[in-house]
Amino acid sequence: MKKDQSSPVKYWVACSGGVDSVVLVHLMHLSQQNFGILHMNFQLRGMASDLDEAFVAQLADELKVPFKTKKVAVEAYIKQHPRSNTQLAARNLRYQWFEEIRETEKATLLLAHHQDDQIETFFQQLARGGSVNGLVAMPQYKNGYLRPLLNHSKAELIALAKKNDWKWR
Repeated sequence: MKKDQSSPVKYWVACSGGVDSVVLVHLMHLSQQNFGILHMNFQLRGMASDLDEAFVAQLADELKVPFKTKKVAVEAYIKQHPRSNTQLAARNLRYQWFEEIRETEKATLLLAHHQDDQIETFFQQLARGGSVNGLVAMPQYKNGYLRPLLNHSKAELIALAKKNDWKWR
């Protein structure tokens, strides 16, 4: 079954260029899903951020899937939101953009969170003194966001990428 890229994109994969999201992109491609790739350039690491963006753009081009990128000024956002830090600011900016895409295109957003992220989230909530309800980890699907890799460890994703010679940054 061939992908019909003339129809609206059904899934957008958030891709940083790291192994987790690159594996998710390749799995979507292998399953012949109608998907595109989103990349946000936070401009926090100088040339390295631009190289990440170029890498993800090249991946989208090689796989012949739609690609959208957005550059954001995280440091300017932090100045406007003084209670924010770099990680929180980047997360807020990323999800604002994802929501725009999700709402305007009526698509599902795929995130490459994995089992190790799930464990880290649990312990972060525990360290913050989270209640039993607050210790709930990331859901696999919620409000248009799908995390299909939650049952797989980072080591499994790296092994799969190496086995298939999938490059990442």
